[in-house]
Amino acid sequence: MSLGRMLMRQLSPVTDQVLLTGVAGVSDTTMLLDAQVTHVLNLARELSDLTYPETLTEVRRVSLRDAEDENLLPHLDELADYVHDVTESGGRIVVHCVAGVSRSASVCIAYLMKHRDMTLREAHQRVKEAREVINPNSGFWAALIEYEWELKGSNSVELMPFVAGSVPSIDSYKKEMMYRMRLGWMDYVFYNIAVQLLLLVVQMFSVCFFVYDV
Repeated sequence: MSLGRMLMRQLSPVTDQVLLTGVAGVSDTTMLLDAQVTHVLNLARELSDLTYPETLTEVRRVSLRDAEDENLLPHLDELADYVHDVTESGGRIVVHCVAGVSRSASVCIAYLMKHRDMTLREAHQRVKEAREVINPNSGFWAALIEYEWELKGSNSVELMPFVAGSVPSIDSYKKEMMYRMRLGWMDYVFYNIAVQLLLLVVQMFSVCFFVYDV
C-alpha cells in the first residue's frame, strides 16, 4: 500500500481523545474498536447514509460540502464544543469527512483554538503533524481566521492574495503556491515557444511551396 493511501486510512491522533480521518478510516470496524472510539462526527454531505458499528455511543452528522463557498463559520463554535464535551465525558471521538483533509481538519483546528488555547497557527501545526495530508480550502481558511479573531481578538494567520488564488500566511502554503506559479509560468513559456516554432515551420513550408510553385 502506498504512503498516501496509508495516510488516508489511518486514524490520526490530534490529541489522545480526538482522532482525525477520512471515510477509509471509519470504514474499518476493527480499527475503530481497537482504538476504543465511542463517538463519530461525520462532516461529509456525501456520506450522510454511512453506517457505523453499533457499539458506538453516538454518531453525529453535519452536512457540509468541501467547497470554498460553504459557510463553515456558523458551525465552528458548536462543533468545537461538541468535540470538547465528548472528551470531557471520557469519550474518544473520530472526526471525519471524505478524505480527512479539509472539513474535518478545519473542525479539529477550531477545537484546538477554543479548548486547547492555541492560536490558529499553532493549531494548524498540531493537526498537520498528526495528519500530514490536511489542506483546508481557502474558504475554510477564511472562516478559521475570522473564528480566531472572535476567540482571541487577534490573528496569527492571514490570507495572502496571489494571482492563482489566496493562501494562508504559512510558509508551506506560500512555497507551494510559488512552486505552482513557477510551473504555470514555465508551461506558458513552453506553450508560446511551441506555438512560435509551429508558425515558423508553417511559414517555411509556405515559402518553399511558393518558390516551388513559381
